[in-house]
Amino acid sequence: MGFWTIDNSKWAYRLDFALYGVAVVALTLLLLFRTPPGLQWLVLAYTVAGMFVWSGVEYALHRFLTLGVVGGYVLYAATHHALHHWRLSGSWMQQRKLWHARHHHHSRHAVCFGVTNAVWDRVFGTAYPKEK
Repeated sequence: MGFWTIDNSKWAYRLDFALYGVAVVALTLLLLFRTPPGLQWLVLAYTVAGMFVWSGVEYALHRFLTLGVVGGYVLYAATHHALHHWRLSGSWMQQRKLWHARHHHHSRHAVCFGVTNAVWDRVFGTAYPKEK
């Protein structure tokens, strides 16, 4: 438990923040000193713009990707619960219930893993075999 207390401490957070700042400044200075004369302002502008762009990308990944994954899981969980416990009237839900019943009751091999849609079952070849 002692290792995790370092991760959550104020001094570790401040040290991480300071070291990150030092690393960014050191890399920027290295770029500036290695750049041919006359192009330093251009390199500095690209470096600053790159930091803002990366911050935006990082923000988008943390916020929107996480929101998408959590939202998808909530949709899956609600649909799975409905398939097992609700009386269903919509055609999409009836189709999902039939698909899910095949998953639980098909005896020859594992099929029909998709609860909310059948896309990945078709991609991976686990869809229910068509009757001829």
